[in-house]
Amino acid sequence: MSTVPNTSPLSQPKPETGWDEATFRCGLCGAVRTATTEDAYLRTVVAHQEAHEVAERLNAIERDGLASILRVVLAAPELGAEFLLLLDQQARATPAEPTPQQAAPAVDRVDTPRADLSSVNGAPRS
Repeated sequence: MSTVPNTSPLSQPKPETGWDEATFRCGLCGAVRTATTEDAYLRTVVAHQEAHEVAERLNAIERDGLASILRVVLAAPELGAEFLLLLDQQARATPAEPTPQQAAPAVDRVDTPRADLSSVNGAPRS
C-alpha cells in the first residue's frame, strides 16, 4: 500500500463551472437572494418557497411566536440543539400520555330492555 496521496485529476473534486453568480427574485414578496453555485441557488429557492408556505398556514399570532422562537434558536444554534436533545431525553424517560381511547376504561356493552313506546299518546307508531 502506498502512502503517496492520489493527485490524479480524476480523484480531485471538480469545481462547478459556468456559475459566477445567480440571483433569485421572489415574485410574491420581492426578496432578492444571490447564490454562487447551482446547488446553493436551488436550496435558496426551495427554502424561500417553503417559508412562504409555512407563513401562509399560520395566523398572525402563530407567525409572531414562531419568529420569536427562531430568532432565539438561530442566534444560538447550540441552544436549539441542546433543547432538542433535552426534549428527546425526556420523551424517552417519560411514558407517553395515553390517548383518550387508551385512558377510558373498557366498558362491556350491555343491552338493556327498552320500553315499548309504540302507542304513546294513543297513536300507534310504525
